[in-house]
Amino acid sequence: MLDLKGAIVSIDAMGCQKAIARQVRQQQGEYILAVKGNQKALLEEIKAHFTYTEPASRHQQHHKDHGHIQQRSCTVL
Repeated sequence: MLDLKGAIVSIDAMGCQKAIARQVRQQQGEYILAVKGNQKALLEEIKAHFTYTEPASRHQQHHKDHGHIQQRSCTVL
């Protein structure tokens, strides 16, 4: 098992599960989870939270590769 104390774990949308988040926190780690539209209730709850909470940090990245433009953003509350 990994030692996650004090670590920040980033997980893609496939790993956005309560059990995974719980396990990271039980090991005293922090997490950043990706949420997509297939988890509609969770996504709507998160969007609502963003309307009344000031972000602690925000990062945006734009990347053009192979004819595609990727836009990524991460906001930490």
